[in-house]
Amino acid sequence: MFSLSTVNKAKLEAATERAKASKPLIKELEFGRYEVRSSDGQGRYSVEYKKLDGQIYASCNCKGGVKGACYHVASTLGHFKMRVQERAEAKRAAEAAPLCDKCHDRPADSGGWCTDCLLECESELYG
Repeated sequence: MFSLSTVNKAKLEAATERAKASKPLIKELEFGRYEVRSSDGQGRYSVEYKKLDGQIYASCNCKGGVKGACYHVASTLGHFKMRVQERAEAKRAAEAAPLCDKCHDRPADSGGWCTDCLLECESELYG
């Protein structure tokens, strides 16, 4: 695993160009974990990202990934950064949302109650 902040920018740019040329197939397995296959389907590699002490680390099980940025990491990096941003925006939105007047646990809709409490109340009223 290597820190992305320590990777030589020229090496990362070269890896990105190689990824563009090879057009690998990328599958997100879960947040921060990817499967990268060569466009011919022959090679299959695992890329993983972790955040430790404010730094983003990446790893790949290919030969080049042991040394630093390989084209598998370069091909997934943009998607990973986008997912990090999406999660941060969702967290900010959830923190800004008012809480349910009944359970005080989940975000409320415009009526002041969350969907779960509304459904619970509806089932009590209408059976």
